[in-house]
Amino acid sequence: MTPSGYATAADGTRYCVADGVVYLVSGTPAQAGTEAAGLSATAYEMLDVQQIINGDGPGNSVIGGAGRIGAVIIAGTTYVIGAATSVGTAATAAEVAADQQNDTIFQLNGIPTVTELGIASLDGVYFGAGSTILITSGGAVPIALPNAGHTGGASGNTAYDDVGYAVDSMTAASATGTTNSYFNLGGQALLYVGGGATGGTINITQLGVTGNDSLDLIATGAGATLDNVITRGDASLAIDATAAGVTIKTLTDTSGFLDTIRRNRQSRSCDRQRS
Repeated sequence: MTPSGYATAADGTRYCVADGVVYLVSGTPAQAGTEAAGLSATAYEMLDVQQIINGDGPGNSVIGGAGRIGAVIIAGTTYVIGAATSVGTAATAAEVAADQQNDTIFQLNGIPTVTELGIASLDGVYFGAGSTILITSGGAVPIALPNAGHTGGASGNTAYDDVGYAVDSMTAASATGTTNSYFNLGGQALLYVGGGATGGTINITQLGVTGNDSLDLIATGAGATLDNVITRGDASLAIDATAAGVTIKTLTDTSGFLDTIRRNRQSRSCDRQRS
């Protein structure tokens, strides 16, 4: 998604995190002391990104912490960083430096673009999308997968441009004759539906490569009954009724690439939380 809402770290670094990817503002961080310490600009930026993902240092703990995973593109190369531990925002510089030694860093040579982190599989359904890095480690959580918060309309036609957000939620109690369109969700997307909808259509498009996208439709709250769900370009679809019931009267795959559909039925003994 397009980065917005840049934050400023304690050392003056300006950054934004969108769908698990860290974006650094051109020209930052400040290079004071870098040459004296023998660090290249790439190494300096990597240390800053590690602090953001680890949740070490003032202003960084909101999105980072132990078990978090994030990605960054530096000088045309993609790096994936996993935080094993976190020493928190009150840590000294020495404690932060020691904590960074515990991180796992993968350097992906020849991969200059990544747009989001995602989950490799859910209930046996493979997920994936173009320019998406998939996570398989249990308990590992991508940083900053914000919910776009487009609640939908209870009547009429309502359309939203998700500009690459990987997560959105329709909470409106839509009725038959209503259409809620969610355009340009991330290539691997989660769409929550609830609010006790009694009908209506959800129309979905995603930014990934057609035939290479995936969608997880998750029922929450009062659940939903939908007249039609329209997808485009998905190879995999999971319908998750673990937390609430969902009824879909018609499922329309306009691109013809959908070959895997999985429904996870409601269960009192199993409740999964999603971040």
